Formats: sequence, structure tokens, C-alpha cells
Amino acid sequence: MKQYKIVFFQQLSLLSPCLLRYSILGGIYLYAFRFTLPYPALLFVFLVPFSLDILPTIIVHIQYLLKNWGASFTIDTNKKMLYYKAKDIDLKISFDDITGVQAVFSYGRRTGKFSFSRYRFYRIIYNGNNELIVTCALVDNIENNLGELLPLKADTKFMVIAFLY
Repeated sequence: MKQYKIVFFQQLSLLSPCLLRYSILGGIYLYAFRFTLPYPALLFVFLVPFSLDILPTIIVHIQYLLKNWGASFTIDTNKKMLYYKAKDIDLKISFDDITGVQAVFSYGRRTGKFSFSRYRFYRIIYNGNNELIVTCALVDNIENNLGELLPLKADTKFMVIAFLY
């Protein structure tokens, strides 16, 4: 039986490429240019990466946190059950009730080019049209810790950025 909750170190591991990359970029700017870069060049050097990488990463991270905030997710392979508990939700889903699984990944996964490429989620459809969304903010290494344990193989969908909405 595996149990998951949102923890600080999981959030840090998701955000670390973004934090590290742009801390280094900021350090290079401070060391090399000592705040003397002309204003238009400064806008280009910081605004382009912000709008193309940092902002989407922050948006998707906040979406994932809000979706699974305060949740407890348990996978019991012996009883073949999923348990999901949040403030207003208390679900017990049998593996037999699962009618579909969709894995949604961001493009650029494992390339290191984009900070948001590490974000992914699983949509578990059960009892007809009900769905449970489990994000990588809740379950670390979601492909192995969730995807491999579900009774159905997930239909994989790739999006530029795996936004929830």
C-alpha cells in the first residue's frame, strides 16, 4: 500500500530546473554586466524567458497544487482499491470500477529544455463519467508509482504544456 500527500520536497524537485536555470542566468547577468545592460536588451534577456518558460511553469504548478491541495491518495494493490481524500471529497474506487485512464504529458519531457516539461497528470475515469485527476505534485514519479499499478493501460496524450484547464 502506497500513500501520497503533497510535500515540500516534491514541490522543490518539480520547480528546481526553473529555479536553478534562472538563478544561474541572474548570476551571470550580475557578474558580467553589473546592471549595465541597456534597457531594451534587459527586457529581451529576462522578459522572453519569463514569458516562455517561467510563467507557464508557475501557472501549471499552481494549478496542480490547487487541484490536489490537502489531499491524501492511497493505492492498495492487495485490495485493488484507490483511496482519495480531500476536504470535501472521500473516494474509494475499486480497480474494477475504472473504465479509462488518460496520461497527459507536457512536450519536451526529459529534454531539459523547458522547466514545465516535468509536469504531467493522470485522469482516472470510473463508474461511467466520473473522473479523478491525480497530478505529479501529489504523486512523485507518477508513471511508475501510479501508471504501472492501474489495471488499464493509459491512453497517452501530449500537450505543449499539460495545463489542467
